[in-house]
Amino acid sequence: MASLASGSVTTVRTWYEWVNPFRRRTCKLVRATINTMGTIANPIPADAFGLTEIEEVSNMVNDDNTLIIPTAVSYDRSKVVTMLVTNATDATRGAPVDLANDTYQFVVKGR
Repeated sequence: MASLASGSVTTVRTWYEWVNPFRRRTCKLVRATINTMGTIANPIPADAFGLTEIEEVSNMVNDDNTLIIPTAVSYDRSKVVTMLVTNATDATRGAPVDLANDTYQFVVKGR
């Protein structure tokens, strides 16, 4: 089981959004080098981004702009889950998949 380490993540920019008058969430534009990760068994965890909980994640784009990866937040809000639709069949459509080795850019929001 491989997990994304914080050393594989570069924060490009950080900003904050107010969820309500009493709580703000951290937003980060990140670049991550991902190698065979994206499923629950090989997670992209919140702590790799300096967060304890993920509330929202954007789609990922690879460094040569040839691949866009749909993403979701895991049910327990502790991980980013990825889906590769190009290889999906009726049996696997919507199932999480580990991504091939590449560098991806995306936005992650949480606390």
